[in-house]
Amino acid sequence: MSLRLPLAQSCRACLHSSRQSQQRLLVLHQRPFSLTPRRADAETASSANLASTGSAPAPQPSRAIPLPPPSPQPSSEATAHSKLVEARELAHKQLRHLLATLDSSARKQAQAFSAALRALELERKLREAGAKINQATGYEEIERLRNGVAEKERALLEARERAILFKRDYTERVKLRADSQREVNDLLQRKPTWNGPDVLRFTELVQQEHENERAEAKAKSEMEAGEEAVERGFSDLMQAILERYHEEQVWSDKIRSMSTYGSLAITGLNVLLFIITLLLIEPWRRRRLVQNVEERLRTNSQQGHDATQAQLETLQHLLQQTQASLDAVAATTAGLAAPPPAPPSPIPVPETPFTPVFDSTSPEAVAAASSPASTETTASPTASQQPHSRVVEQALAAVEGHEVWAAGAAGAVGGIAIAALVSLLGR
Repeated sequence: MSLRLPLAQSCRACLHSSRQSQQRLLVLHQRPFSLTPRRADAETASSANLASTGSAPAPQPSRAIPLPPPSPQPSSEATAHSKLVEARELAHKQLRHLLATLDSSARKQAQAFSAALRALELERKLREAGAKINQATGYEEIERLRNGVAEKERALLEARERAILFKRDYTERVKLRADSQREVNDLLQRKPTWNGPDVLRFTELVQQEHENERAEAKAKSEMEAGEEAVERGFSDLMQAILERYHEEQVWSDKIRSMSTYGSLAITGLNVLLFIITLLLIEPWRRRRLVQNVEERLRTNSQQGHDATQAQLETLQHLLQQTQASLDAVAATTAGLAAPPPAPPSPIPVPETPFTPVFDSTSPEAVAAASSPASTETTASPTASQQPHSRVVEQALAAVEGHEVWAAGAAGAVGGIAIAALVSLLGR
């Protein structure tokens, strides 16, 4: 009997825990995201405690989970799966947005950092270039003297402040000693009426008198040393200012002389270039221009002469053919009308090519008309070439003269402008 009771209690606890787990699974299927992790952990812990103790828990009607209404289980699983997929997609989307934001911000910070580094590098390079220029021109010594003047000014200000403090201390010591002496004189005037405190006070004042005298002497020596330091600092400052002024004057004179020599060198270079241009380049350009023009004129005249000669040869060949045909016709006509006369003398053909004029006349008229045309054509090229060559030569001479003077004037004006600019920069 004693063994059956614990066994029955343990069986009852197992049945109760299995029933609660089934109810919890049903609730999770119905509402998969409504149960919080803390509550689930509490229920799991309570079920574990029940299983370990083996006793049934006390009924708690207020915390009992009501049974859900009957609903189809596959639809609840599909809803939970769809919600889980939506939550996963939302999480992925938020993660991608966060990564894009972080990437853009990191890229902007990297660009800003690189721009700052470039600015620092440029500043360093400019500083190094300025230092090299100062070292090359001798301005580095002036910078050193300027820094020395600033240090002397600070030292003079500090010496003046110390001198003021020493003077104030000396004034206080003198005032304290004067008060002590005045009190001693008052005590000495009423010496017959002294009592115990007056005697003690007199002794104390005498001791203080010796201490005040030593302190006053020390303060006086410190004040004098401070004044001497001020005078010495002022003298050093004036000397440093004079040295700096002298070095600046020497540097400015050197730069001015360098600028003067530079302007003279540039002016001389411009004059040399002008002379070289005037004596060497311009004649060469003139010769080349004349050669080009002559070559073009010669080529054009030769082409025209060749074309005219070809036309004249063609016309002469046609004239000979026409004369031969006319002779044949005349011979045939004379043979039919009368006894054959003596053969006519041939018409002489001039050696100079000519332009014939075709007309319904005899061969003699054709020959007479062709002779002046040929003379005109042969004389026309030489007559037309002379005015063209004369005009071209006149134009070339005018252009070359203007170019030479324009180049010379431009070189002189450029040299004067550069010299003035260099002298202004030197000043």
